[in-house]
Amino acid sequence: MALIDDYDMELSTPECDLESSIYRATVRLHADISDVLPFVNATVEKAEYIAGVPVLVWSEGAHRYALRADEIAVSNISDRGEATRIVQELVSRINSIWERRDQIEPSYASYERPKVLDVLKLLPRTNCGQCGMPACMAFADAVIREKKLLADCAPLCGEECAGQLAALREMGL
Repeated sequence: MALIDDYDMELSTPECDLESSIYRATVRLHADISDVLPFVNATVEKAEYIAGVPVLVWSEGAHRYALRADEIAVSNISDRGEATRIVQELVSRINSIWERRDQIEPSYASYERPKVLDVLKLLPRTNCGQCGMPACMAFADAVIREKKLLADCAPLCGEECAGQLAALREMGL
């Protein structure tokens, strides 16, 4: 039996930028999905899970997902068609995980993002701008938020920074 069989979806622009062409899809559920969150957590990478709320947040590709007891949110949506497709895929994925929950070890662990200063310490700190950011601190923040890749920093990819790059990868970046 499907955990999610009915929902209502709405699109909205970021509250701070009403002229944005990027949307957020919010899905109001007609069922409580709290029990599936630890199983979804076990199947996604770098998820931030807070069992007491409960909420599960993670990024995949260009999108950020948030699951709550009675709501799903997906960011970085371009239009209603994309929202419908992504939400249908996610609901199908959640239902599949729920049906296979006896085969999945639930995870209550939460990924803790590295701190900006910890990442900055391992960057070349040239503020060269080759990554497209004005300074290495801004680049460190963008990497943590998954807006930039370590490979975007040309000096970091050189042989002289191999140890630093390895340490950053060990942080999960």
